[in-house]
Amino acid sequence: EKVDFSGKQVALFSCHGGQNGKTFLHLKEHLPNSQVLDTIDFFEPLKKDTEVCLQKAAQWALNVVK
Repeated sequence: EKVDFSGKQVALFSCHGGQNGKTFLHLKEHLPNSQVLDTIDFFEPLKKDTEVCLQKAAQWALNVVK
């Protein structure tokens, strides 16, 4: 709410310990004039498969900016 992302391209990620639920829906509601390029979420990335999550995040980021 403090930053205007109007006209910007954004990619959203979420790290959580339960269900991601409506996280991206709520985030998108706060970005009405932005283009959401992609979303990705990670379940407990610091506790489970940390290295796999890091690789997945890096590949995702590279693919989003192409």
